[in-house]
Amino acid sequence: MVETSPNERVLLFPATGTLYVAGDIHGNRRDFLEIVRLFRRTYARNKMSFLLFLGDLVHGPSDASKQSWPRELGEHFPDESVAVIRDYLRLKKRFAGNIFSLLGNHDHSHVGGPHTGKFYEDETLHLEAQMSPKLLAQMKELFARLPLLAVTRAGLVFSHASPSAALDGLDDVDQVELEGYESCGVQQMLQSGFLGQILWRRYAPAPEVDEYLAKTSRGGFANRIAVYSHDVVDEGIARIEPNQLCVCTSFGVYDAQKRYLKLDLSRRYERLDDLVEGREIRRLWPDA
Repeated sequence: MVETSPNERVLLFPATGTLYVAGDIHGNRRDFLEIVRLFRRTYARNKMSFLLFLGDLVHGPSDASKQSWPRELGEHFPDESVAVIRDYLRLKKRFAGNIFSLLGNHDHSHVGGPHTGKFYEDETLHLEAQMSPKLLAQMKELFARLPLLAVTRAGLVFSHASPSAALDGLDDVDQVELEGYESCGVQQMLQSGFLGQILWRRYAPAPEVDEYLAKTSRGGFANRIAVYSHDVVDEGIARIEPNQLCVCTSFGVYDAQKRYLKLDLSRRYERLDDLVEGREIRRLWPDA
């Protein structure tokens, strides 16, 4: 099954099974439920099936923004972040060892990170005001324990944002503290070291990615490709040669472009070309 580091900041997936990977959801419950449905269909046949969200489960657009919604951000959708959190908490109980999420910068805003303002002046407070005290406490407890990295033996390592080599190894990730960043701006976060970069960065140069891949490899299984979300790419998938892949499953793209990954954990993915459209790279809404 999936192993966790002592402080739960790193996930290590097994060398067998199927792994579904989804990028930023941002409160889009329709897309959230669809990737869950796909995972559950496979899980019904094989209990060694897993689902990993790459962070930013919450914070979607306001109803008032519908009329002025930029075309380059795909379809407007209702912000159902509260329902997504309820769903995730229920699913986490039902599939405790099979469903996971990494921490995203929007999630971090509720547990020590800077409050975000993509859709509201302060969407952190906006979401918290919609929650009962019990649900708010549950969400904060969830976010405070989310991992920052997920590592496989298949050659892939996952993060929310673009890679950062500001670490010596995986043990450093386990020592990261989330609190104390509330007053930071984006540039301050990017300059703050590993945490700020792995949550906010949109690009890393190839030599630094090579260093990151080496430092996050574990158990004799070398990481070859860094997979992340965070950014918006028009086609739902972006291959950043030679060793990065950005995945857009929900926010920022139209249904026809939304992509997720379905990975065979018993394989080795040594290069970007090993991730094939229609096999590992799938359309969330193939009929769109």
